[in-house]
Amino acid sequence: MADRPALPPDEPTEPIEVPPKPPLPSAGRAAPAVEPEATTLPLPVVDAAAQAYPQAAYPQQYPQPAYPQTAVAPQAYPQTAVAPQAAASLPAPKKKRRGVVALVTTVIIVVVLAGAGVVSWFAGNAWAKDKVIAEVTQQTRTALDLDADQKVDVQVAEPMLPQLLAGTLSTLSITVPDAPLAGTTGSLTVHATDVSTDGGALGSAEATVTLTPDAITKLIGTFDDTVAGSLKVDGSNVTVDLNPSQFLSGISFALTLTPSAHDGALVLTPVKFTVGGASMDADTIRARFGTLAEGILADRTVCVADQFPKGLTLSKITVGSDAVDASFTVDPRTLSDPSLQKPGTCG
Repeated sequence: MADRPALPPDEPTEPIEVPPKPPLPSAGRAAPAVEPEATTLPLPVVDAAAQAYPQAAYPQQYPQPAYPQTAVAPQAYPQTAVAPQAAASLPAPKKKRRGVVALVTTVIIVVVLAGAGVVSWFAGNAWAKDKVIAEVTQQTRTALDLDADQKVDVQVAEPMLPQLLAGTLSTLSITVPDAPLAGTTGSLTVHATDVSTDGGALGSAEATVTLTPDAITKLIGTFDDTVAGSLKVDGSNVTVDLNPSQFLSGISFALTLTPSAHDGALVLTPVKFTVGGASMDADTIRARFGTLAEGILADRTVCVADQFPKGLTLSKITVGSDAVDASFTVDPRTLSDPSLQKPGTCG
C-alpha cells in the first residue's frame, strides 16, 4: 500500500471512525469483498462513489448465470433436429404421387394416341381398299361391255394402304360370274401380280374361263367334212361324225378328238376311229382309205381369238362332263390398253 501523506504537526490527530461491517449476504448471494481492518493510521477522505463500489449490482447478479435457463436449448435441439428429416420426408409422398400421376397420364396419352393411330390406320386402309375395288370394278365393266349392275368380284391383298402409297398392288383377282364369252356366258377369272396403280403394265397375269359343256360346240363350230350338230362331249374328249358323202361306200365314220391349245388356237387331235360301228386304229385307216386317210387323221385347228379379248391368248383347255375350262395368258398391257380389251381377230 502506498505511503499516506503526513498531517501537519501543529494539528492534533484524531482516529478515524471505521464504519461497521455490512451484514453478511443471504444464501445465493456472493459475499462482499472483505474490508481491511481499521487502523489508527490516518486515511484519506474517500469519495462516496468509491465507498459504494463494493456494493455494485454486478457481483450480486453474477451468481445467477443464464446458463441453467439456456441449458434447455440442447434438449430442444433434438426436437428441432427432426425438422430437417420431416421437411425431407413430407414432400417425398407428394413427389411420388406426382410421379405416379405423370406416369398414368403419359400411359393414357400414349394409349389414346396409339388407339387413334390404329383407328386412323384401319380407316385409311379401308378407304384405300374401297377405292381400288371401285376403280377396278368400273374398268372391268367397261372392258367387257357389261351392264352397270353386272356383278364383279374383286380381291386384293392386305394391307392395301401401303400398296396404294407405293403405287403397286402385289396381287389382284377379278371374277365375273356371267361374262359374255364365246357366244355364250361363262365365268371369267383374272389373276394379276405387280399391278401398277397409275395405269402401267402388269408384272404378270393369267385368266381362266369356265364354260358349260355345250359351249365347246360353239367354239369348234362345224367343219366342212363333219355332220352339222353331231359334235358331243365324251368325257375329256369330243366326238363328231364325218360326212358319209365323202366316202364312196357311204359308210358311217365317227372321230374321237382330244382338245388342246397351241399358239392361241384350239387344236382337236383324233385319238379314236369308229367305222361302221367298229373301232379302227390309224394304220388301218391309212390302209383302207388311201388318200382320204390324211384328212381323217389330221388335227383340226380352230381359231378362237375372235371369241375373247385381244389381250387374252389361249394356253390350255380341258373338257369335262360338267364344264369346259380354258386358261389364257394375259398381255400385261390389257388393263391399261383399251385396244387389247376388244375381241381379237382370226385369219
